[in-house]
Amino acid sequence: MPLRALNLLLVEPQSMVRSTVVAVARELRLPRIDDTSSVEVARQRLATTRYDGLLLSLDEQAPAIALLERLRAGELVSPADAPVVVMAARCDTGLALTLKQLEVSRLLIKPFKVKTLVETIEALAEQVVQRETA
Repeated sequence: MPLRALNLLLVEPQSMVRSTVVAVARELRLPRIDDTSSVEVARQRLATTRYDGLLLSLDEQAPAIALLERLRAGELVSPADAPVVVMAARCDTGLALTLKQLEVSRLLIKPFKVKTLVETIEALAEQVVQRETA
């Protein structure tokens, strides 16, 4: 499956980060990335649109974790096993255990370099391709 055929959702409250990620992905011909600033809007989109993967900020930690739990429970249109990358300012042991239980593919600690995010998106896309060809 070509990378451009994939559809990812970015949930990030900071508009500069969102616009940079989307622009870089477009420029480098990475998977298509839809973006939103809030977990609530992301929940609405995930309820009606199939996304192959999720890039999820934990700035709204409790609602973001609840959204991830709904995804894993199969309550949304996207596959329950869709790869998820979480972005957080910090991560304690409790959060790390929660993310592991929810099968988060990768945790990025903010601030991170654009190169790191690009590599993460490429790896996420590869996970999707491997999952669908298995």
